Amino acid sequence: MRGSRPHEVASRRETTGNPITRNGQAIFVSKLVLVDGYVDEPSAFGVPPYISPHARYAAGAALSQGAEVEYHTIDSLRENRRELTGDALLILASCVVPGKYLRGTPITHDETVSLFRDFKGDRILTGANAAFGFADDGGGHATTRANPLKDHVDHFITRDGDAAVADLFAGKTVVNRFRTAQEWTRHAHAGAPIVAQHPDMKAGILMAELDTFLGCVHYVSGGCGFCKDAKTKPWYRDEEDIIEEVRLLHELGVRHFRLGGQSCFWTYKAIGVGLTDEPKPNVAATEKLLVGVAEAAPKREVLHIDNANPAVLAVHPDESRAIARLLVQHGTDGNIAAFGLESVDPAVYKANNLNATPEQTMDAIRILNEESGMRGPRGLPYCLPGVNLLYGLPGETAATYEMNWKWLMDLKKSGLRIRRLNIRQLLPIRGQKETVAPELRKTFIVHKQNVREHFDRAILQQVVPVGTVMKSVYLEKVEPSLTYGRQIATYALLVGIPYETEINRFVDILVTDHGYRSITGIPVPFHVPTASMKQLECLPGIGKKRAVNLKVKRPKSLAEFSAIVQDDAIMAVLAPHLTF
Repeated sequence: MRGSRPHEVASRRETTGNPITRNGQAIFVSKLVLVDGYVDEPSAFGVPPYISPHARYAAGAALSQGAEVEYHTIDSLRENRRELTGDALLILASCVVPGKYLRGTPITHDETVSLFRDFKGDRILTGANAAFGFADDGGGHATTRANPLKDHVDHFITRDGDAAVADLFAGKTVVNRFRTAQEWTRHAHAGAPIVAQHPDMKAGILMAELDTFLGCVHYVSGGCGFCKDAKTKPWYRDEEDIIEEVRLLHELGVRHFRLGGQSCFWTYKAIGVGLTDEPKPNVAATEKLLVGVAEAAPKREVLHIDNANPAVLAVHPDESRAIARLLVQHGTDGNIAAFGLESVDPAVYKANNLNATPEQTMDAIRILNEESGMRGPRGLPYCLPGVNLLYGLPGETAATYEMNWKWLMDLKKSGLRIRRLNIRQLLPIRGQKETVAPELRKTFIVHKQNVREHFDRAILQQVVPVGTVMKSVYLEKVEPSLTYGRQIATYALLVGIPYETEINRFVDILVTDHGYRSITGIPVPFHVPTASMKQLECLPGIGKKRAVNLKVKRPKSLAEFSAIVQDDAIMAVLAPHLTF
């Protein structure tokens, strides 16, 4: 252990904890304080309203040793700072994917230092930030190298934090190691009760991310050059193991689930792993998993997935179509299969050993459009692709941007839909400020803005046209003249209501307009007699002049409302949603 305080830790272990009785004798229970600084990795997510499996595993490691666990999100500590006391403090900090969050801000370097500095006991930092440092605002300049944490941390764990917790509370020497297969199951199941301490549990909006496997089938040829997951042969969890974890979470009240902890959902227990980069999807195993999860969580409100390798779908279309149909049958609408295209440029593809070609990605997009693109009861298509483009990769030139742009325009013209496009830069680490070459920086900025203006909005208009009703949108943030909400979902679509209204509740939203990556809408049913001028003005097609007439004349029926509006097209959109 680093530092000069081992005697302090030993003495606290003898005197702290709550007494319980075992075999007729009173003993003291040791305690882990777990601070969730959030997870945002390529194959794991844990920013509210999500809780990551990483956090639950760490809790499960302590609970399975008979210890107590006190869980906090970093946001809850910001709102109500308190003294943290226990035998060990574990801070989970693993936000290495650049992101912007509606609610929930990842822990900072300075906050981590402050929490560790004030804690008397073993101090563990785990997650990607332990390895790469802390980024500013999701993807900025890593700061930990310049401001080392070594004086404040006893254990830097860059592998599995729950393995370190298991060793610590078993009285063993803590080493930086991976969990065993047995620990994976034990910690996943034992850690489920920690969800009761998450602030979003009370509101009924908590979404549990679950692992299905680690690693990537693309490892056989070395994996994508930038990705840590693709260096490791897949390590699969059994269906029964995942299903039991879902059952435990469901019994505790969790109603939203994402099978997100994998590099490609279509390669769960795939056939031919290690022989090819595109093994055959195992439809039987995937069906067993989805059916089992659905049965284990009969009151589920959301069942989504995350990543997919478009090359696998393109090479095995029949099996891939079958799995897409299973997601319609057992999942819920609003689902996204995130495709890691990364670049259309063949030079970048070759230099980085990327997953899929642009042709394969287009074929995979077509498969999901045809098999799972129909609209579901919550208002969105069941499962559409998301596409990721990554900039700053070796081999990138100005021509890369032109090729990516042409491919996006071809996709737009094709009539095929994707749910969202992510444009990202390779994460800067070890002190560099940018990863896009300086001579391409202006090109990147212009390219990104053109994509937003000429691609994103058009695609969003296809996926959620004006007049669509999005069900169960949770309103969670209010600003002057604006309220924000989103469905509990994978890559939830941001909804803006153009006036202030009550938050912390679910509403249905009538889509009235589109931004680049968000939509504008109003809660429905819309009660005309109690609506304000501002609310009336926000109804599609009404505007200020009609709103004044409606406010003055106070219609008491749909017929009176229609007589004031005098526009059949507007009434066709509004009539089903107005009440009096």
